[in-house]
Amino acid sequence: MESAPHQPPEEGSTQTPEQVERRTEGSKHDTPRIYVASLLDHTHGELHGVWIDANQDADAITAEVEAMLARSPTGAQTGDVAEEWAIHDYEGGGFHRLPLSGQESLADVARIARLVSEYGEPFIVLAQHAGLDDLDFLEAAVRDSFVGHWPSVEAFAEHAFDDMGAPTFVQNAPAHLRPFILLDTARLAEQLETELTILSGTDGVYVFNPSA
Repeated sequence: MESAPHQPPEEGSTQTPEQVERRTEGSKHDTPRIYVASLLDHTHGELHGVWIDANQDADAITAEVEAMLARSPTGAQTGDVAEEWAIHDYEGGGFHRLPLSGQESLADVARIARLVSEYGEPFIVLAQHAGLDDLDFLEAAVRDSFVGHWPSVEAFAEHAFDDMGAPTFVQNAPAHLRPFILLDTARLAEQLETELTILSGTDGVYVFNPSA
């Protein structure tokens, strides 16, 4: 992923990225956005670009990129045509936590933004684990294989016991046998980790069933 830890200024500013404060995770923008910069201007020491809402049709994103390039100050001064661009930053909706590159196609950017907006944290966690090379796989997995989110693997194991009716079985067992019936949550958690894909996120674990 191209390194771009500083938030570019809004268009019209003459500041360089190094002069702008580091963007924090508490960005006020919740919508996935990309900062697209003109490479013609970049090679001439100018920062010229625009923040674009990524959660829209790829054609709409392309139109905004082309409009930005058409406003190139370097192009206006030199007569050169600004044609090349690169994505220098990502923000909003967890976008900056994904393994995105500066050369992602705009079609992929639009699709990834849609998946982030539609599925949220499960998609982000899965993409961090598997990468973004196969978007068809990621979309199918998060749509069809996602089981749920729990605070820990042990909490998921307790849920699995509940689904199996194990606590009810223990309660209904003869009183003299109950002391000998053990629901081993830790051992079940270990077994579930071998059968399912369990990924750690910022707020617990996300469970996917590859066989679903």
